[in-house]
Amino acid sequence: MTIDTLFQIFGQTLILIAVGLFILLILALILGRILLKKDILIFPRLIIFALDVFYSPLKKLAKSLGFDESMVDHIGVEVRNKINEKRFSKTDPKKKDNCISTLS
Repeated sequence: MTIDTLFQIFGQTLILIAVGLFILLILALILGRILLKKDILIFPRLIIFALDVFYSPLKKLAKSLGFDESMVDHIGVEVRNKINEKRFSKTDPKKKDNCISTLS
């Protein structure tokens, strides 16, 4: 195996990783948009992972696709709210007295 073959394999691997990350980012934006528009939560862990790890690239990608940058922030908040909604509703109302979300 020559050095050229190693570099070729390395380059192909990097291209596959880059394409995979791009697909992950697009998928996270699509699933987040579904959550915001239709209030349906699909693959919440994938969305949270993508938002936490790739926050800046997601904001830039959203802006380049013509979406508002703050949509990424709204997606993050809504996903976390949906995940914790059942646990929050089961909480004793006396413990929620100081919680701002009980005011709505």
